Amino acid sequence: MTNLARSSLWLYVLFALSGAAGLGYQMVWVRMLAAGLGHETPAMLGVASAFLGGLAVGGWIFDRRIAHAENPARWYAAIEVVIAGAGVITALTIPWMNELALRLAGPSPSPLLQWLIVFVLPFVTLLPATAAMGATFPVMECFLARWSGGERWVGAVYAVNTFGAVLGTLGSVFLLMPAIGFRGSLFVLATMNLVCAAIAWANFGRAFASGEKLAERSNKTVRVQSKSGVVAAWVSEQRALVTLFFTGWIGIGFQFVVVRGLSQVLENTAYTYASALAVYLVGTSLGAALYQRRYGKLPGEVLLGRLLVGVALVCGAALLVLPWTGQLYPALRASLGDSLTATVVSWFLAHLENNLGK
Repeated sequence: MTNLARSSLWLYVLFALSGAAGLGYQMVWVRMLAAGLGHETPAMLGVASAFLGGLAVGGWIFDRRIAHAENPARWYAAIEVVIAGAGVITALTIPWMNELALRLAGPSPSPLLQWLIVFVLPFVTLLPATAAMGATFPVMECFLARWSGGERWVGAVYAVNTFGAVLGTLGSVFLLMPAIGFRGSLFVLATMNLVCAAIAWANFGRAFASGEKLAERSNKTVRVQSKSGVVAAWVSEQRALVTLFFTGWIGIGFQFVVVRGLSQVLENTAYTYASALAVYLVGTSLGAALYQRRYGKLPGEVLLGRLLVGVALVCGAALLVLPWTGQLYPALRASLGDSLTATVVSWFLAHLENNLGK
């Protein structure tokens, strides 16, 4: 095996483990916070909002600092260690937060107070861990840009990272938590973060000298642009940010619309949420892999426009199919049986029907 092939293999292992740990934490936090937030449904909403909000905060704070880092691999290793430590600490802070939530809510909280508790307390409690996770996105971008020498790797790595997230979602809910409990699961996930740190440090810690020079030349090129070119670049950047904002909104919003719709038919628990999230992530992973293999060289704006039109059409079609799940799910249960495996497969297929395009 060549050095490049060996490095590529470690790269895939690194980001698959990182994705598995991140979504594994999310599912464990949902189960733990349900005790303080009253039910698994508000816990799902609260943790999802806290998780995504923390990612945004971490990415925003660390983006500029990491962009000029001399060694992004070592930054990545350090951030994975921080995630591991913060993840373990949540095993201690979440029970305390649950008690606080119950005291604040009282026997009959108003809707406003209830939803403030649902969204604010998880965000604050999980912020150290989720912000550190958010910092991995800019460092991953910097890491790949310098390691790959300008080749397209984002699609492939994103696909592997998302597929790891699928394994983390299902593995934490159906394997880890039933076998070793909440705290044990958090310790296992923290260990995965430490393994990621070791892989990054050992295999990529010395690989960026030439990439640093390329980055310097690129920055000099930007400085000599005309004013009109700078304005055009700024407008393009703002348009890209707006597009990313609304595509993220649509993606997560569609996911929760489907989950709430299917809750009328399926058991409304973290297990069905995990199945829905796994289907969503499988589709995302396959889309990223397809982009890397076939469409990575097409003009970005043209491809993005086609994809957005396709997303709109498929989401609309899925919402039309959603009412038929009431007939599909009982038929699947009748044909597959009542075992846990059959039930999980039925959940997965029911969600697949409504998330196929995502």
